[in-house]
Amino acid sequence: MLNTQKYREEEAVGTFENPSPPSITFQDGSHPVDLYVKDDNGKRADVLLNHQDVIGFIYVHENIVYKASVVKRNTDFGTNVRTVATVSGKYFEFTPFRVADKILFSDFIVFNHTRSDDIFPSIQVGPFLSQNANLVGKGLYHKLPGNLGKTRTTAWLTSSLVRGATIIEGPTSENDIIDCLVKHHPAAGGWGCIHEDVYLAKDVFLGSSGSCPLPPMVAKVVVHQNTFLPITVLFRFIKHPSHEYTSTKNRVDQVRSVNEASYG
Repeated sequence: MLNTQKYREEEAVGTFENPSPPSITFQDGSHPVDLYVKDDNGKRADVLLNHQDVIGFIYVHENIVYKASVVKRNTDFGTNVRTVATVSGKYFEFTPFRVADKILFSDFIVFNHTRSDDIFPSIQVGPFLSQNANLVGKGLYHKLPGNLGKTRTTAWLTSSLVRGATIIEGPTSENDIIDCLVKHHPAAGGWGCIHEDVYLAKDVFLGSSGSCPLPPMVAKVVVHQNTFLPITVLFRFIKHPSHEYTSTKNRVDQVRSVNEASYG
C-alpha cells in the first residue's frame, strides 16, 4: 500500500525541484539558460550560484542526464582550488559529489557531424588542432581535413536548472528526455542533442600533439575535452567526515526541514 510511513515522509519532504512559483515568465534574453550559455565561466558561476530562480544544474554522466541540487562552491584557501559540491537523487536517497568549478563551467570543442566517422577514418587531426592559439584567432592555422573546418564548434558542459522546470532523468538517446529539455529551453534541448550526437577532439585523434586551441569567441572559458562531467563522490566517514560531505548533508537537511514544516 502507498499509505505507509515512508510514503508519508517522502510526500512531506517533497523533491529538490519543487516549483515555487509553479511557472515563471522571462523576458527575451533574460532566461537563466540564455544567461548561462552566452558568457564566460564567471558569468555561468553567477547564474548557477546566485540567480534567484536557479535551483541547480543539469549534467550528463555516462550518457545519462541527471539533475543536481543544493549547489555550493567551496574554496581550499591553502591551494586556492575551487570545487562545487552538490547532490543528485531524492532527499532520502541522494548521492553527494563534487566537481572542479573550472570544469563545471567549461566548454568543449566538438565536430558536430552525424557521419563524422566517415569524414576521417584514419587521419590524426592533432597537428591541425594544436597550432598556436594566436594563429587560430587570425584564421592562419592549417585547414582541418575533410569537412571538419565547417563543423568545428563549441558547446557548454552543463545547463542551469530553473525553478518550476520538469526535467526527466535518463539516457540522452531517449526522445522524451530531449523533449523535456526543449520545453525547459530550446538551448537546453540543443545541449541534450549535442551530447547525444557529437564528435569530440579526443585523445585518439590528438595523439601527443597537445590540446586544442580555443576559438576566439570563447577565449575566457576553459575548454574541456570530454562531454561528460567528471565527478568525485563524497563519502561519509564516521570518525573523520569530510567538510564537503557534512556541509552538503546539512544543506539537504535544512531544505527538507522547511518542506516538512510547510507540509499539510
